Amino acid sequence: LGYAGIRNLGCICYMIAMLQQLFMTQSFRSLMLMADDGQPECLTKKGAKEVDDNLFHQLQIMFANL
Repeated sequence: LGYAGIRNLGCICYMIAMLQQLFMTQSFRSLMLMADDGQPECLTKKGAKEVDDNLFHQLQIMFANL
């Protein structure tokens, strides 16, 4: 079982590299996954899916899936 990585959608390789570096910093990753911003889930329709439209929540989901 290895790491999943982030797909480059075009011209975001520096941002992806920074996010992957933050993910690999164990203390930062643990704090991000345990943190609670106190905001309720704000679901927004994106095509056929409903997603939480909160950047912090999306970052937590991405870290959980890496």
